[in-house]
Amino acid sequence: MIGTRSNALWDDVSPLFATQRPRIAFMASRGIPETTDRSHELVVVRANAGYFQERGRRAEVLNLIARRARVDPDVWLDQWEFLHRLLESYYSAPGIASDTPAWIKIAPARRSFPDRLKAATERLEHSAQLSRKLYPAASLGDRRLRINQQLLDTDGLLMCGPLDVPLWDLHVREMRIVRRVRYLNTGRFFATPERWVFLSSGDPAERQALRQGHCPVTEQFRERDTGIQRSPLISLCQMSGDGGLVQNRCFSLATGSGRIVDFRDSVHDLEYYLQSDGTNHELLKRTLSAEESEVF
Repeated sequence: MIGTRSNALWDDVSPLFATQRPRIAFMASRGIPETTDRSHELVVVRANAGYFQERGRRAEVLNLIARRARVDPDVWLDQWEFLHRLLESYYSAPGIASDTPAWIKIAPARRSFPDRLKAATERLEHSAQLSRKLYPAASLGDRRLRINQQLLDTDGLLMCGPLDVPLWDLHVREMRIVRRVRYLNTGRFFATPERWVFLSSGDPAERQALRQGHCPVTEQFRERDTGIQRSPLISLCQMSGDGGLVQNRCFSLATGSGRIVDFRDSVHDLEYYLQSDGTNHELLKRTLSAEESEVF
């Protein structure tokens, strides 16, 4: 799987709490063709919540995302203030100490949930708990958007809905779902709640896909990932006070444009987070090594 129990971060998380300068690490992404600008690589910037609370530091990270994701600079500039609010609200939420271990991961493309887990699990299931329309998509920019328990001003936010569906036929939709996984190597069983926010057409095919644990607008971009044209996934992460949990807010970017496809919030058991995608463990381990990472 990910390595031996003796060097797994879920057995000893203390290195992530040690005071260090912000570091950046890279690794190859499976199945992504190599590029000269290294945009094919997975990237993580690890620091603490206080680092991402500073506007200048957030700007450095947002510029890094733009380069790695190959987004339209005009679209990115239009969303600049919203993206700052998104990161600031996440890393400055009540109860978050400035020395909380935190990181941002940039993946060149989103892998499907079953594809990430199929080698590690013997059981995978989900249950959809709630799906509801919030308001017409045309109201974005004038309304506030609830992402998990936070309300964000949507001024500047540019979202992408299902292809070939006019904006006036779409709604902002919230979905709650619980993923359940049992791991082969430990036998442990994890249940993880997630909240999704995306633009919805509400047609019968979409409703059926949601019942099966799939978000159609997300899937349509993931399925179009070919060559250097990909739908990047950005993950904002921070640990709980004792290191037992990882909070995760991720959002996908539309291929080539940089419009936001969806938001997903979840809270993972640390071991689940590190095992559900082995690149999470590998990248964080690399940031602890001066030979395998750089000062950011």
